[in-house]
Amino acid sequence: MDRYLRLSVNDYEFTHAGPCGSGVFISAGTFRKTGFIRRKNVIKWKDIKGGRNMVIRETKKEDLKQVMEIIRMAQKLFKESGINQWQDGYPNKEVLLGDIRKRQSYVAEEEGRLIGTAVLSPERESTYEKIEKGEWLTGPDADYVVIHRIATHSDYKRRGTAGSFLKKAEDLGREHGAGSIRIDTHPDNRIMQNWLKKNGFSYCGWIWLVTGDLRYAYEKLL
Repeated sequence: MDRYLRLSVNDYEFTHAGPCGSGVFISAGTFRKTGFIRRKNVIKWKDIKGGRNMVIRETKKEDLKQVMEIIRMAQKLFKESGINQWQDGYPNKEVLLGDIRKRQSYVAEEEGRLIGTAVLSPERESTYEKIEKGEWLTGPDADYVVIHRIATHSDYKRRGTAGSFLKKAEDLGREHGAGSIRIDTHPDNRIMQNWLKKNGFSYCGWIWLVTGDLRYAYEKLL
């Protein structure tokens, strides 16, 4: 069966993809800056779904500078999109160092470059104890893994980075005997909400941060 995709890989935007087996065969593409046409380019399916040679690993202290760079990119994107999230200096270096010390911070690394960051925590989240306008899929005493502070480098979008973090969270959940993955997001963050739905999460209701800010809560069963 043929699959037709619109792909963006680095600076190339491809508009037609032929039969998908172990790979995706590009029949034509347009280089956005010059309009130059390239033909018979081949991109392996793994390059699109999971990133080329992408590794998810624990964050080290020496990664902090690159992680902060990714966070600042996310803050800029939120601001440009009119989303009032991470606009008050959060998360700062102290928060990120705390995540690293607890060994809950992870990075996506590709060919020596950090292209994503996320917190994957098996600890219970106090702000999840009370939920409004709905309920969690699992009970109040259920174990779960939380995904927090997830962001991707602006030059490495659409490479499956968020999906790779989700897979790591699912693996951690099974290791800890958790029954689900939980996450919350800003009400205006439509892109994240759509991504969560596409990846098996169910909308569960409202939760409130310690700052008093509203967040939409989602959960995925393992």
